[in-house]
Amino acid sequence: MRSRHLLRSGALAIAAFVVFAWLTTQVHVLRDQLPFTDDPWDAVTSFALIGIAVVGGATIVRALGAFARREDPSAARLIVLGVSIGVVIAAVTLASDTIAVLVVPPPGDLSVVAMLALLAVPVAATVVALVAVWEARSGLRVPATAPQLEPDLLDEVDAVVDTIGAARFAGWLATWLETSPVSPRRHRLLVGVVGGLIAGVGASAWHAIREGAWASPGAAVVFGGLIAAGVTGAYLLGLEPLRLLRSPGVTTRTN
Repeated sequence: MRSRHLLRSGALAIAAFVVFAWLTTQVHVLRDQLPFTDDPWDAVTSFALIGIAVVGGATIVRALGAFARREDPSAARLIVLGVSIGVVIAAVTLASDTIAVLVVPPPGDLSVVAMLALLAVPVAATVVALVAVWEARSGLRVPATAPQLEPDLLDEVDAVVDTIGAARFAGWLATWLETSPVSPRRHRLLVGVVGGLIAGVGASAWHAIREGAWASPGAAVVFGGLIAAGVTGAYLLGLEPLRLLRSPGVTTRTN
């Protein structure tokens, strides 16, 4: 019951935070009125969104795989852990935003009271979720047998492929992932680096499309490099705790 409450309240808190972050960073009329949309406060939000994107994406894939296996309990802890990490990331960022409101002079016409009111909904939702995380904390610990039982994200993808009726392809995929020399499981660190580079290049290109051409190639490289570092860092930090990719040959309940 505690886990279900955490999942519901955590999903609501993360959604509220993402909507709040989008409004305050993408709606320029609002962004220009807020002190936490400038660095260093804005950097906290940027890296928080990267972290939530990595953790949230992994958790969604895991939830789909667990559903395909009829809510396999071996993945339940990791789903709850992913939501909990997302809640903590949101809480830290909202705390940073609140401090900015209290210590930085308002750059526009909005009063401190108005800015705190703007923060009220995501902060309230996150506090409720944090309480749920604390109450469910014992269930987040790694069981002694977890390294041999908990599936990784590729196990989840294989389970989904099998469920949609492509059993032969799922069997081939499982074998390829375990035996191929180019399997992502044999190059776990490289996966994070390549993923970060792709994200960095994509973010720089999107920024140029949305905001106009970069003033200099150097600025584009710095921006893309920061995004790449954030994505790679989030992946590496979550690699083992969230079991993003396991080493080849480690057995799971899905094998």
